[in-house]
Amino acid sequence: MPCHKAMVFDFHSIKTLYIEDEDFKMVVKDPSTYGTYTLQEGFLFKGNKLCIPKSPLRDLIVKEAHGGAVAGHFGINKTLEILKEHFYWPKMGGDVHKVILRCAICHMAKSHFHKGLYTPLPVSLRPWDDLSMDFIVVLLRILDGRMPSW
Repeated sequence: MPCHKAMVFDFHSIKTLYIEDEDFKMVVKDPSTYGTYTLQEGFLFKGNKLCIPKSPLRDLIVKEAHGGAVAGHFGINKTLEILKEHFYWPKMGGDVHKVILRCAICHMAKSHFHKGLYTPLPVSLRPWDDLSMDFIVVLLRILDGRMPSW
């Protein structure tokens, strides 16, 4: 069984990280001179997006956006789109790319994928000679909770 590390992060420690952060230390001193930056209760925002200083928190946030949801393990573009709704840091795309390239689950899923044409199933000569089944992971439900009848 694989060993999983748990990371506990005090979100308020972000405030102290800004002071030494190479991306935001100058902005924190006087946010109004840098355009759309504001400082609210010690947190730095660019527009309405929380600025994340260089720290392990960046990787943690990327990992959560990439694979933490029920339908996780999105690609680079979708993960970046999710992150850009709420967070900002310079070169976010590069960080997302690095984290996703190291994702073991994505590597396992992609290692079994063969590019090219799909191979058709063999045509059976007798009834019940060959049986196949498509496994559907998620079925949509209609509003009243019943399964759709296809």
